[in-house]
Parts: sequence; C-alpha cells; structure tokens
Amino acid sequence: QQHPDITRAFRGAHVCVGAMAAPKEAPLQPGWTSCRPRLQNGIDLHYVVAEPPDSFGRPLATLVLVHGWPDCWFGWRRQLAPLAAAGFRAIAVDCRGYGGSSAPSEDAAYAHELLCGDMARLLDHLEVRAAIFIGHDWGGTLVWNMALAFPERVCAVAAVCTPFMPPPKADPWEQMQKKAPGSRFDYQMYFQSRRSVEELDEDPSRSFRAIFRSPARLAEGADLAKLKVPPTKREPQPGFINHFPRGGDVLRDSAVLADQSELEYYVAQNRRCGGFHGGLRWYRNVQANWHFAHEALRRRGLTESRIDHEALMITAGRDHVLTPEMVDKYMVPFVPRLTRGHVEGAGHWVLQETSLGEVADGRRIPHHEQVSNLLLDWLRSPKILAATNSGLVAKL
Repeated sequence: QQHPDITRAFRGAHVCVGAMAAPKEAPLQPGWTSCRPRLQNGIDLHYVVAEPPDSFGRPLATLVLVHGWPDCWFGWRRQLAPLAAAGFRAIAVDCRGYGGSSAPSEDAAYAHELLCGDMARLLDHLEVRAAIFIGHDWGGTLVWNMALAFPERVCAVAAVCTPFMPPPKADPWEQMQKKAPGSRFDYQMYFQSRRSVEELDEDPSRSFRAIFRSPARLAEGADLAKLKVPPTKREPQPGFINHFPRGGDVLRDSAVLADQSELEYYVAQNRRCGGFHGGLRWYRNVQANWHFAHEALRRRGLTESRIDHEALMITAGRDHVLTPEMVDKYMVPFVPRLTRGHVEGAGHWVLQETSLGEVADGRRIPHHEQVSNLLLDWLRSPKILAATNSGLVAKL
C-alpha cells in the first residue's frame, strides 16, 4: 500500500510520490532515499536512490542497478556510495518478488516481458527517457533483455557475472529438461518445485548463510560428498542447501555478510515479500522469456540477436556457474561494443565480497571495490559520457 507522504527524492528535479519510510533496520547512508512508488501497471516497486554531491549541479547520468537471486537492492550497498560520489544518480531496485516490492503469487507474473515492463515504467516514474542499466545474476539477464527489447530506454548496459546469451532458434525448455538435470544448472530444475520454496523458507537466516558464501568458505561445514551431488539427485530427498547437515550450525561468511546486521536486514527484506517464492518464480518462465526475446527481435526487424549499445561485462574468476569462458562463447559475436573487466579470485557474490584481491597504490583492494572501479572506469570513459549526453536522458 502506498505511503501518503510525498518526499523530494531528486534535489530540484523530481518528486518521489509514494515515498516510504525505510524499515528501521535499513542502513541508509546520508544522501540515500528509500522510495516505493506504485507504477502505472499497479506494481509497487521499492528502490533506494543515492544522489551525487551538490557540487556536480546535475547527475552525469541515471544508473539503474538490478539485483539477482536471492538478493535485493542491498546487494549493491558497496557500489552505491562510490557511484554517487563520482557524479551519478544510482538507483538500486527491489525487483518484483523481492524486499519492499510487490510479490505476486503466480509464476507467469515473473516473465521478463513484465519485469522489463517494470523497468520501463520505473523510468516513466522518474521522468527519464533512458538510463544506464547494470545487472548482476538474474539482473544481468534482465538488463540484456532491456537492451534487446527496449533499446530506446537504454543508454548503455553492463552486467556482473551474467553474460548475454542470445535466444536459441528452438524452444529451450525441452532441451533444458533433458540436459540440465545433473549439470551445473541442475539447481534451476529443482527451483521448478514447490519443495524448493519450502526448503528455503523453513529458516531464512540459515538459507542466506548457506547461499551467500565466498569461494574460500563455500564448503565450510558442509557434507562434501552431498555437496558434489546436484540438487535434484540428492538422497533421501532433493535440496539446494541440504549439503549442510540438519541441526548443524551454518556460519555466516563475513567476507560476504560483513556483520550480523547485514544478515538480519536480508532476513527482514525476505519476510517483507513473503519469503523466497517470488524470486524462485523467475526460474519458471523459460518458454515465456524465449518467446519474448524473439518477439522483440521480430518487432525490431532483426533476424538475429545483437546488442548495439556500449556494453561492459565483468566476470568473476571463481564463479563456477557463470564462468568467464561463457563470454567468448556467447557474447563476443553478438555484442560488438563490448568492454571486458575481470575480478580474479572472486566468486559469484563479487559485488559484496570483502576478500582482498589485486594491488593498487600499494594496497590490496577488496573484490567489491574492484567492481566499483571497473564500473567507474567504464562510466567515465568518453564513449559512455557521449552516450549519456546524446539527449537520451532528457526528461519525457
């Protein structure tokens, strides 16, 4: 339900109607604002916006930061401040099904046609013609589809971990049912089941502790034999986190969740949206998303997928599902303006990892800071500044 307060979210530029008071445990920094407008499609979409310092006069560009599973806006907490400090208006959203946003109870409500529609209507709400979209995990897939289906609403596009994958010619669901079981994508078949929701909802704190782990502590406390078995093949019953023995403690990985308050905020956000069901429904629209991508190509008169925007792809060296090798296989032929970045030694949660990596200026830099630096180097490059100054970000 919309909050009746009206808060000025963008200094002298925009009024955020339906702004809400953030939950008391939300760690908002000075200059950050929590908003929850009702979009034109009836979806309540929560986001946190970090504004640049007054000295910039106006933002260099609007950035829309899109999280993946089972994350929320908070997954971008370590990037918001440096992006805003560099002159950008950075908006981290709670996608449909997460945190403070609407969480419909039907699988079909999470098809990418609707999720991309949420992003387009968010820009309408912001009175911004186009933005730079940056995504991680499922958010990466979403921003690539935004560039494919709504190219006029995208100035440039970037993804962390998730490469662009052109839609296949044939319906992928039949092949997925044959090839995914037993593979590194087996978990996506498990997520089709009701049991996946029940398993993760049983103890949200334990679930987040089991999922948000850095490469160094991925197997800490786990049954190593069961960890090697894909989720749908485990005995006596399938499971995603049941490689951690029932009754045993699952320790919080401080390299991802730096302290207990960060874990508690994730649990609070999860409860706000009714548990894990919404995020898991994203995995249940393979056919619908395939049809959407091909319809976008048909509408644009294209015979094959192509991302013509300036694009950045940041890979993590120890992400064992979304591997760096996928970029050469799937992206290079279809994204001609591709810039590449890489964080060696980092895992899937590279946005958050405080593990130390490369050396610069005589000090070792945390993985999350390396991501911020790669983003800023790209965002401040002449080609991106040209894209954002071309009139695409003018008000509607």
